[in-house]
Amino acid sequence: MPAEWEPHSSTWLTWPRPASISFPGRYDIVPPILAKLVRLIAEGESVHINIWDADLEHLAKRSLEDEGVTLAKVPTPRPVVCRARNRRARNRQLGL
Repeated sequence: MPAEWEPHSSTWLTWPRPASISFPGRYDIVPPILAKLVRLIAEGESVHINIWDADLEHLAKRSLEDEGVTLAKVPTPRPVVCRARNRRARNRQLGL
């Protein structure tokens, strides 16, 4: 998977969890801001969003209001993070 600054056909994001340490005490403001970001990205390319569970899927669908994004439940033992790990990686196909 290419880094965000490299040519690509779609963007992958992960819908954040309220229990995450990423937004302590401020999670409620995140979904509307993320939804706006997704709408802007979707104007120019496909957007795929990792969803941890059914509750987050419901929240994401409600926040995105049919923006045409693909929601994906990635089966992992812990939540998935989408991030460019190593821009010099030899195998450019993997990046989640």
